[in-house]
Amino acid sequence: MIQNQHVSLAFYFSTLVSICWASCQQEGHLISNARLIRSSFHILSTPGINSCVANCQMHGLCKSFSYHILSHVCYLNYVDTNSSSTTMRSEDGYVSSDISTWSKRLDGPCSAVTCDVHDRCTVDRTGVAACSPVSINGDHPYILVLNESVWDTARLNCMSSFGGHLAIVDSIDKINFLTALINAAGEFYDTKFHIGASDIQEEGSWRWVDESPLSFTLWFPGQPTDFAGHDCLMWKFGRKWRNRPCTEKYFSICERSS
Repeated sequence: MIQNQHVSLAFYFSTLVSICWASCQQEGHLISNARLIRSSFHILSTPGINSCVANCQMHGLCKSFSYHILSHVCYLNYVDTNSSSTTMRSEDGYVSSDISTWSKRLDGPCSAVTCDVHDRCTVDRTGVAACSPVSINGDHPYILVLNESVWDTARLNCMSSFGGHLAIVDSIDKINFLTALINAAGEFYDTKFHIGASDIQEEGSWRWVDESPLSFTLWFPGQPTDFAGHDCLMWKFGRKWRNRPCTEKYFSICERSS
């Protein structure tokens, strides 16, 4: 039975590649039976390879994609297949490709729009394309503030400059997305970021800026400590969270309000 499934998959894949040769292969170079792992910032279902390509092209963050032929699952990656940080794994039924090898015309109105790393191209009801902030699963978009400030100044800057607040990072999905976003923005390993949690109001009672408790945490072992004045949460990127004095100056991550 397993052998028959392998034969069927091989036949299906070879048939698809043959059909795709006149369209897909002319648009961009496909790497067969290979998938990029630990590099995706978004996973979605699409009806075909071209739709996966279009979704990648609409994200300023996307550099490549991996697509599973049978399940129609599309992985959008923040690195390309030639990156030194890329891990390519042989897996039957997958195709991968760098988005730079594909024609922008696949996007329709978005073909004339180039978005930066924080944005995604969207098309309104009238057919007008524009860049919009990247969001995850309908949640609020994030902004990296790459100048150092104390925690309270960072909090006020998120309010005045972006109409939002310091980032509420309350799930592993948000950690993964922010990791992809920061990786795509530059070399920030071990860089320290303010995010929106503190126990300023009550020692030992850690809360986000919207007053919700920390149901999800990514504390470094032994953290948080009960040292006096260590009341603000700091994320050492690539590692975990620590509680540090609110007067220390770090970069910050803002989150726009809806």
